[in-house]
Amino acid sequence: MDYTTKDSCILCGKSTEYTLKTPIEERINYIETAGQLCQVCSFEVYGEKRKQV
Repeated sequence: MDYTTKDSCILCGKSTEYTLKTPIEERINYIETAGQLCQVCSFEVYGEKRKQV
């Protein structure tokens, strides 16, 4: 795995803005124990952008 591979949204499968190596503490829309959401899916689920965990 390299440092440029993007993480995928757990709902729609599209690439997110974060690489697989980005620590979860630095991500927005990350759901602990589930994974990364893209901005569109996060808004559809929560109605707003989730804050960093």
